Amino acid sequence: MFSDHFTKLRPQFLILFILFSSVSILAQETVTPPKFKECLEYVDTKEIKACVSKRISNLIRKKLKVEKFQSQLHPGNNLIMVDFIIEKDKTINYFTINHPNEEIRNQIEKILSKIKFHTPAMHDGKGINIFYTIPIVIRELPSRVKPNPLYKNSGLALDNSNVENAQVLKYNLDEKLNKKIEFRDFDEIIKRRYLSSLYNNINIYKISSFLEKGTNTIDASFTINKNRELINLSVHSNSEHVSNYIKEVIQKLPKLSPVYKNKEPQEAHYKLVLAYKKESN
Repeated sequence: MFSDHFTKLRPQFLILFILFSSVSILAQETVTPPKFKECLEYVDTKEIKACVSKRISNLIRKKLKVEKFQSQLHPGNNLIMVDFIIEKDKTINYFTINHPNEEIRNQIEKILSKIKFHTPAMHDGKGINIFYTIPIVIRELPSRVKPNPLYKNSGLALDNSNVENAQVLKYNLDEKLNKKIEFRDFDEIIKRRYLSSLYNNINIYKISSFLEKGTNTIDASFTINKNRELINLSVHSNSEHVSNYIKEVIQKLPKLSPVYKNKEPQEAHYKLVLAYKKESN
């Protein structure tokens, strides 16, 4: 999926553009995505998304100055989830960017806010507001000094059956929207969003010397109660220092929303796995 040829001075990165949900209609209803002028010839939804994705990817590749924040990247794949609303007047607003570095957030928001769409998202012949998420993946050279996050060995899962088929709502949406956005695919949305936020907020220098050579696994569990409070947080690893530090980071992250069943909030129990690979001591 990723090229093996990249440089230290400018890491290669891959941009994906994926429609997850809409502000004003349910996901299963027919929506025509917003279009650039260069995408007007396409009618099929997949072709429109591919065209828009290609243009946004090229724009970010061209404008993003990675060298200004390269020191903030960890080795391997850095996943940054960017949320925003494309409004029916074709403007882009309400950015949420899950990275602690201000330079990264400012650059991405500045680039995307200048994008001009030719037509908004359409439903039944009318323009609508629509919610998008862009996963931006920046691949930094693997390091023999700093441990590399292993996304493929990581996971986040609901651990209680009483919320089966319940709606899982997006967390950390700008409160100005004052709207709930429905999500249907827990694994593909919440998992990626939460794990990328967690890895991005972990200062690898604070735990590197406590990790062993090879793969290091960190297991955690916690509960989000009906009031959106994080409780019963437990973290286990081979190092008490690592466990305590990861616990601090989790507590500072934006909280997941409670899950909903029959429009009522439900207590939700989660299991979390993080993994790092360390090449040398």
